[in-house]
Amino acid sequence: MRATGHFAFASLALQAFLIARTTNVADAILEPNRTGTIAANEFVSPDLNLTSATFTSNPQGLPPDVAERLQSLESKFNLTAGSIHVDDRSGRVTNLFVADPILPGSGVGNTFDPDPDPDSTSPPTGHPSSDPLSTESPTSDPLSTPAPTPTRSPEEWAAMATAAVQSWLAQNAADLDVDVTELFAPGTVRSVVHGANGDLIQLSIPRSFNGVMVTGSRATATVKRGNLISIGFQAWGTIPASLSVTPAISVDDARDALATAFSLTLSPTPDQCAAELIILMLLDGEDPATSPYGYKQTLAWKVCPEFVGQTTEAMEGFVDAQTGVVLKFIDTVDNLVAQGETYPVTNDGVAPLGVQTFAVMPFMNVGSDVTDTGGNYLATGAQTATFEGPFARMADQCGAASLTQSGGIDWGTHTGTDCSTPGIGGAGNTHASRTGFYELNRMMEIGRSHLPSNTWLQGQLTSIMNINLSCNAWFNAGSNQLGFYRSGGVCANTGEIAHVFDHEWGHGMDFNDLTFGVSQPSGEGIADVYAALRLGSSCIGPGFRRDGAVCQNGFGAGRTTCLTCTGVRDIDYTAHQDNTPHTLTWLFFSCNGGGGFSVHCMGQIYSEAIWDLYKRELQGAPYNYDDNTALEITMRLTFIAAGNVDIWHALNSAAIPWGGCGSNMGYMTYLNADDDDGSINNGTPHMQAIFNAFNAHEIACQLPVVQDSGCSGTPNAQPVLTVVPGDMSAVLSWTDVGATEYQVFRAEGALGCNQGKVILGETPLLTFTDTGLRNGLEYYYVVIPKGSNEACFGPGTSCEAVIPVATPITPNPTKAPTPEPTPKPTPITPSPTKAPTPEPTPKPTPITPSPTKAP
Repeated sequence: MRATGHFAFASLALQAFLIARTTNVADAILEPNRTGTIAANEFVSPDLNLTSATFTSNPQGLPPDVAERLQSLESKFNLTAGSIHVDDRSGRVTNLFVADPILPGSGVGNTFDPDPDPDSTSPPTGHPSSDPLSTESPTSDPLSTPAPTPTRSPEEWAAMATAAVQSWLAQNAADLDVDVTELFAPGTVRSVVHGANGDLIQLSIPRSFNGVMVTGSRATATVKRGNLISIGFQAWGTIPASLSVTPAISVDDARDALATAFSLTLSPTPDQCAAELIILMLLDGEDPATSPYGYKQTLAWKVCPEFVGQTTEAMEGFVDAQTGVVLKFIDTVDNLVAQGETYPVTNDGVAPLGVQTFAVMPFMNVGSDVTDTGGNYLATGAQTATFEGPFARMADQCGAASLTQSGGIDWGTHTGTDCSTPGIGGAGNTHASRTGFYELNRMMEIGRSHLPSNTWLQGQLTSIMNINLSCNAWFNAGSNQLGFYRSGGVCANTGEIAHVFDHEWGHGMDFNDLTFGVSQPSGEGIADVYAALRLGSSCIGPGFRRDGAVCQNGFGAGRTTCLTCTGVRDIDYTAHQDNTPHTLTWLFFSCNGGGGFSVHCMGQIYSEAIWDLYKRELQGAPYNYDDNTALEITMRLTFIAAGNVDIWHALNSAAIPWGGCGSNMGYMTYLNADDDDGSINNGTPHMQAIFNAFNAHEIACQLPVVQDSGCSGTPNAQPVLTVVPGDMSAVLSWTDVGATEYQVFRAEGALGCNQGKVILGETPLLTFTDTGLRNGLEYYYVVIPKGSNEACFGPGTSCEAVIPVATPITPNPTKAPTPEPTPKPTPITPSPTKAPTPEPTPKPTPITPSPTKAP
């Protein structure tokens, strides 16, 4: 049996409202008009703008004690003088690139013996980093032979890496000038393990003081092939021992302070988040010279009360726990087979991407069963389905959806928008619910193939469809919900536009990645990037405007106008009239409309950098990757790197032209993700491409020295792929080009291979069988040869399409024999019990709704 549906995607909001803040926890696809709402009172103290920090690698002018510590680190780790960045405000290291073996692995100079105890999570012995008292210098012999890396679970690797980094920090605490007791509070370290056998491990290490968590200050570490390759500290201002963690006001006083400050009335309904006592890291003066350290701290209450008149907002406030002063008040809502018909990309009616097409309903609850990726299920007889499954649930405000059918579930097709339905399945069987259910499940499936251990991707995400408003969409981190609006004015239904769904999903991914929170100074750029890479288009939300008007971004003379995009933004600078990369300089000139920096405008510069990496740098000389390989390299780098980004770039004109030098900034995390051998200092396979892409927008860094290196032995030849259809399956085979592994990708739908794909797996063999497919639906495959490491990509195969078909039924021997004198090879055709198609290539055949129902 199979479940199918027909769905649609619509657009985003049109009123651009400048939000007087530089960060938000959840953002719309456009900045909504908050006039007259509770959110109109948003406020953020300038002292919370930690993105204004600047960094230096020039030892001249540094305090003597800071210069001495840097020289000690350079000597200890054999680093070039002046290669370590320090925070101008704190004098602490912000970014340190080393190649120090701390775990067993095959990184440069790593000669660890595998830990003989498979149950141990302690740092391996035999290396100075495992012994805080050791003064032995780390090995750096590039010709040394690494021991084989033991096989362990991701959880074991994460635990070992955490213990090893903690030990390493204890050994180097004096030179780093950090108090390690402020790190590694039980249960606080977040980690992600990428690749087999602990190939790449990322750690985000929150800071605490006397049992209270510190917001805005943390440590980060990256381990590649057993080597610590990057360590950094964000806003590491000294916390005085005299700082009291005992509040002078109660949590109720904090709620009252918010209500009083903005003349609001508290609602009796429960708070939308648990009240929490935290320490806030603040700027101490705009000029670092005005303060000995440049940072200060205060104890604060974080509260999320509801107020009378509150509708879709989810307000969050930070109140000084000693004085009652409001430091922050923001809206945390992010504004932007079962089978049937859906809109592939948009609902503008322009073929092929804006008209309804047949689609399966993956991972949908049907009776007691759940459909597979092809919408297939095993239960027989009459079964009931809803738009709900293990990963997605549609809550349609037009009404409930439920469909009971035998022989498969077909949600049908129809014309119209908003609350129109095909006359079956209930009032909630709308274009938006069908389209949203399909696209959300596909985006979650792609995410799981890149981040299999991410718990958010394993859970269920609720989407509220057809909200009776217009011109926006949102993600609410507090409730873990998406929201999409009906059509109205010049705006289309935002739940019927795939780009909008993927953009809002991107906010959820940003919030639920390694750093656990929306990235700064704007989370809009990464949400746009996830949508653009998924759908292979730089135009975010095409068809958002029903009047066909093109998008604009920015304010005043610096406003940029799109050439053809009818969505909300276009992240390809060549698709703008000015045809010029938008830079950090442009941001300061164009993104402040008088009320603060626009988060959607700020996101433009780093989203353009990532699009440049995909479309220009990787596909240009000297790499010359084909589009599919360049896309999958960018997808891999983005899912890994974005997860550890806290601040994409500096928001300080003094940082120009090097706006990306912080350890947790976009440029640095992409370099870490691209490393292949456990050392950034000797370059990475695509370092020049990454530098060029970010540097064009003034958000790269002059260090480390840019050089492509690594991945020797990676195939240069393109494999030839052959795909043979089977029953609910496809058998892939390809020619041998000497790869270590071959990575297999699959896509479906009107975009073919021109979209982000699900990673099906890696194999050293020359064949792969994909199962759980929908017979009659066309699928697309690419196989990419890999070198000695996950970061090493050879040229991918051409895109090959296949339509799975049911296995032919052998004719009954009692029937008349075939008139042909010599039997011919049996072709792969649809079952003879079904009507034959006159076309030479079988097309998908949707299950037609009952003729007694409205079409």
